[in-house]
Amino acid sequence: MDKAQAAQSLRLQAEAIVRDQVAMRNSPPETLTLAGMQRAMHELQVHQIELEMQNEELRRTQLLLEVSRANYFELYDMAPVGYCTVSESGLVVEANLAAAALLGLARAKLVGQRISRFIAKEHQDTYYRLRTQLLETGTPQTCELQVTNMEGHTCWVQLTTSAAQDGADKAEQHLVLADISDSKVMFAAMQASEARYRALVDGSPEATSERKRQDGGKQPGKT
Repeated sequence: MDKAQAAQSLRLQAEAIVRDQVAMRNSPPETLTLAGMQRAMHELQVHQIELEMQNEELRRTQLLLEVSRANYFELYDMAPVGYCTVSESGLVVEANLAAAALLGLARAKLVGQRISRFIAKEHQDTYYRLRTQLLETGTPQTCELQVTNMEGHTCWVQLTTSAAQDGADKAEQHLVLADISDSKVMFAAMQASEARYRALVDGSPEATSERKRQDGGKQPGKT
């Protein structure tokens, strides 16, 4: 039973109680037999107990909703990665605190912004292809690209997008934005370190002698 039905049921029961009370007050004394009064009292007590039970059920439902809301806050709002919902037209519908911090805009102001404005210009095509593939296949898509926040700072993110629908069955996207800038920096540093190591090894006396030995061992072709 939904809230509207529960409210309607309570109202009908309350109206029945009022009708019984009015009927008792308006009945002539000679018609109020002991048995009739006992039946009326019994009905009133039954209605009262039913109302109390339904009120208790409503209180339990309210408590469950509050617990669910608190869990939602912890899982969504306090998540270490950015979550946001984007409408079919590309506007941010909802975002958590991590997404707002990553994009450098208060969450209330982030809602209604076009998500593409935060994608770095050189990665706009990447995001467009990702969105197109999602619409064509309906399966989650992942890529790495750069986003630029409102202060002009750029960072690398791993973006995962999946298809969803809003309450009116209109298409939406659920985006997950994980900051991978540190990983990118570490990977670039490792590549630079490997390149320097190769240069040192290739330029060592042993490597030079080995190359000369190999070159000297080659015999020119006879004519």
